[in-house]
Amino acid sequence: MVTKNLARVAPPSHRKSKRAFLFLVFLGAVSSWCFFLAWWMDPTYQQELARADSKVWAPPESSSSSNSTDVCDRIPFSLRDWVDHINIPLDASQDHKNDPNYLLRDLNALALEFITPRLSRSLEGFPHRNLDKLLHKARARYEYLRNPALYNVSETATAKTTVPPPLRIYISGGSVAAGQNCMTSLKTVLHDRCSWPTRLQLLVNNLIKGAMVEIINGSRGGANSQTGNAILTYLVEPSSAQQPFDVIINAHSVNDQIVLTRDQAQHLNLTLSDYTFDMTQNFVRHVYEHHPSAILIWLEDYVGNEARNLMELQDFSKHIHTLSKYYGFGVLSYTDAVRDVVYGDTSETMLTPVWHDQEGKMTREVHPGVMMHACVTYLWLYYGWNLMQQACSGTDQPLSLLYNATLAHEAKFDITTRLPKPLPEGMPPRLTKSLSLEHISDLWRSTAKTTTNTELDIKPSATRHDEESCPFQWTAGIQQVPNLVDLQKDSQKAFAPYLQSPTTWKLTQSDFGKGRFGWAHYKSFANSSVPQQPLQFEFPFAGIQSIAVFVAKNVDFDWRNSTAVVTVTNDRKEIIQSQHIHGYEMLPDSSKRPRKRKIIASMTRQVYLEEVDLSKVSNNSKTSGLTVQFEHVSGIGFKFMGMALCRFPPSMEGIPIPMTN
Repeated sequence: MVTKNLARVAPPSHRKSKRAFLFLVFLGAVSSWCFFLAWWMDPTYQQELARADSKVWAPPESSSSSNSTDVCDRIPFSLRDWVDHINIPLDASQDHKNDPNYLLRDLNALALEFITPRLSRSLEGFPHRNLDKLLHKARARYEYLRNPALYNVSETATAKTTVPPPLRIYISGGSVAAGQNCMTSLKTVLHDRCSWPTRLQLLVNNLIKGAMVEIINGSRGGANSQTGNAILTYLVEPSSAQQPFDVIINAHSVNDQIVLTRDQAQHLNLTLSDYTFDMTQNFVRHVYEHHPSAILIWLEDYVGNEARNLMELQDFSKHIHTLSKYYGFGVLSYTDAVRDVVYGDTSETMLTPVWHDQEGKMTREVHPGVMMHACVTYLWLYYGWNLMQQACSGTDQPLSLLYNATLAHEAKFDITTRLPKPLPEGMPPRLTKSLSLEHISDLWRSTAKTTTNTELDIKPSATRHDEESCPFQWTAGIQQVPNLVDLQKDSQKAFAPYLQSPTTWKLTQSDFGKGRFGWAHYKSFANSSVPQQPLQFEFPFAGIQSIAVFVAKNVDFDWRNSTAVVTVTNDRKEIIQSQHIHGYEMLPDSSKRPRKRKIIASMTRQVYLEEVDLSKVSNNSKTSGLTVQFEHVSGIGFKFMGMALCRFPPSMEGIPIPMTN
């Protein structure tokens, strides 16, 4: 028993060793705790916590950039950052005003989860010019949002006096970009409030936590690139002189391939391919001429099914990419991001419109639902993220040559005679089938001065950016109004000073139950015993050289012969111009197969520009004012949805310029 007890008692030397071991353990624990407290209180770690708490989407910050107001310090530089922090754009997609409980979170989550693995497929090209200007403005605006006190002159004598404005993005598109058929379960998030332009502005400003961008959605139902070009010329540019656009997005790819565009091509004896190429090129050249500081980006969002032949669908995409490489504008392709999924199941309705009826037969529909708009929003965010990466890296700036001419001469290797000349100022020549490599340099340099850098420093046309150049402008839907009632009020207010009553014409949305808002006259409006009372306006403007009328053209067989006469008189009641305008497009088989035509095109209405030329009116006939009268002369109805009176000659041809052989 004694032996057993002794065995349990450690000798003194062992007891000392055990106490020393316990002391070391205690000392290690204290050291670890002190290290943890030091780590916890470290400013860098606290900055990481603050950044995560505020949900600012940004890469890890160094101590030198923790208080940076440079937007380039806040841009993630890898796709891994996107995936690791994917909850941040998801949370920033909430519309707190119209969806305070974020009932649409799962919808946005599904779109973000689906499109993230496909983001890189959508990047088809980035613009080559004006990146430095975009970055300069973005940096100034971001600095202001991070530290507004710098711009408060009452606080410091060194404060900056002008508040940097948001980046202004103008979207030229058709009914898809306008939000037609984009609907959610919330009555407050429908159509334009549901569209990707609205979503994109909300998302970016929520991420930055301030009004970083202002998106002006100039999309109009039925507008193709030709009409979008005209809207820019007559309705947008004169009133945006003091606030130029930083980015212009063309979102007309659906209407550029729609049935009425095909009709126009057939009437000109052009292929759809040649017609759309010219129409696209006209838009590009107009933007580069009149918006020299803007970045131009094209959105491809047309998957079908107006055209169903897959080779035809590829033709338009080829045109865009050809012109993009030639002129240097950017391209974002929703089509490329989702093409394989759509082709694998054309009956799906998440990414495309509802193409099949209850019997499973494919029908015509070009307006997708809400999921497409959500996906396109995230594609634009990813595109902008990559665009800003390029701008922040400075890769658009010319680098200093490391070439040493003296050493090269001694080595009998001199390349100075082979270096390119300074880039010519302005746009390259129009791309046509006859333009050759042999002549392009001479053509470009013969029409432009030279510049010492790589900027296409194009001079704007002052006449198009003068607020007085178009003293009257109106169009239904360009100004984003919340509902039809407000649209009616705004239109009545615009015309009130000039409208001569009475008239049997009406401001209406109805086209027998399916239509768009505008001035219209239908036979059903007037009693058969009462003659039509024309629509008449008296304008007190001198020097008007052109009147732009945006006409609703329809291919429905019932609309055949739709015609109105526009008559312009001066103050002395002398007729100075009279012109017939048609609201119907005749397809080649219209008279033979009206029923088939009606089924195909019953919902097809596009907006086309008609110009009344007053530039050739003699000086003796010019007065300080004029009267413009619309009279419906044939067909069941006629409608126009926009009008502008301008002091420059007609500039938009009724058709795109044909390609030369």
